[in-house]
Amino acid sequence: MFYEKLQREKQKLETRINVLEKQLKTYPEGKLICVKNGGYNKWYQSDGKTKKYIPKKNQRLAEQLAIKKYLTLLEELNHLNIKNYFLHFLNPSQENFSNGKIPLLHRVKNIRKI
Repeated sequence: MFYEKLQREKQKLETRINVLEKQLKTYPEGKLICVKNGGYNKWYQSDGKTKKYIPKKNQRLAEQLAIKKYLTLLEELNHLNIKNYFLHFLNPSQENFSNGKIPLLHRVKNIRKI
């Protein structure tokens, strides 16, 4: 019974990961870098080697890069949750599963693309 619940939850997480990977492909390339300059915030788009200034009039690009970072973190969290579930399954003494319930995961709702 516990194993079946674990398998269903693993499948849900894998589905979420696939959805997140597809969403990530629709966002712009690069990473967002935020820099505080006096009383102002400046945004830069980085490819890992160079960075390009993002003017305030192009705030939409900065928002998309920020959402991309958030989705990347959610994807990593889901991968970690899958690994943790199997670690708990292999060593159930780490957490009490005697009631047959699986611990709650970070639930992710659909992210609206800007």
